[in-house]
Amino acid sequence: VESEASESNERNARRKALQSGFYHSKRDVPGRGRQGWILAIHQGDHTFKIVRPNSGVTQSGNSGLAGYDLNDKYTKCTKEETSQKAWTRDYDESLTWDVNRGERNFRVDLICGSLVPLWNQIEQVVSRSAHSSGSSLTGRDAGM
Repeated sequence: VESEASESNERNARRKALQSGFYHSKRDVPGRGRQGWILAIHQGDHTFKIVRPNSGVTQSGNSGLAGYDLNDKYTKCTKEETSQKAWTRDYDESLTWDVNRGERNFRVDLICGSLVPLWNQIEQVVSRSAHSSGSSLTGRDAGM
C-alpha cells in the first residue's frame, strides 16, 4: 500500500511539472554564463511548443519538445515576476547578440532579378579571388 501511494505521488508530481509556463534551464547557456528561459506551451500529446525570448517559436520541424526532455533540462518558474524580468532582459539584450548566441534580429541580403542567372559565375569569381588572397570567403558570405 505504501509503495502504491509513493508511485501515485510521483505520477502526480510529474503531471504537475508537465504544464505550460515559463521554465529556466538547469544549466547555464554557453557564452552567456546564466540560465536560459523558455515558454513551454503544452500541445496535449506530451509535447511542448517552445518559445525563446531571443528567437521566438522553435522551428525545428518536429512536433515539439517531449515532456521528459522538458523535465530533464528545465525547471518550471513559479514566480511570475522573476520570469517576466528574465524574459524581458534576454529579449532586450538579444537585439545586439551575434549569430552564435541566438540573436533576435539579423541581416538577410537577397539577390533577385537579372543577377540570379549570373549567380554561379559571380560565386566562382568571388571564390577564386578569396582563394588567391588566402581568405575562406565564399560567394554566400561576400558582402555585395
